[in-house]
Amino acid sequence: MADVERGFSVLAEWLPEVPRYYRPPYGRYRLMRKRWPLRPVLWDLMPPDYRLQREWARPTVQTLRPGDVVVLHERKVADWAEWETFLWGAAQKGLQAQALP
Repeated sequence: MADVERGFSVLAEWLPEVPRYYRPPYGRYRLMRKRWPLRPVLWDLMPPDYRLQREWARPTVQTLRPGDVVVLHERKVADWAEWETFLWGAAQKGLQAQALP
């Protein structure tokens, strides 16, 4: 909880708007739900990009549907070719990223 509160404080100082959403780690948010004004956002797809696993993009695109929330992890070391394959594949399906309301 302390890590999340610290992260919120840092983001609130740097962003033009105060954050309204958060993705609870591992989908666990019961403790935060009672104490926080932020709305939890869960996901539909979480490809294994966090493990630097190869060949995750094509199968993820195949299961991708309009409205799906997809978790992608930023890292110092990432397989950018896989990200490009995923984003290009989503665009070919006519999908595009949208901000939360």
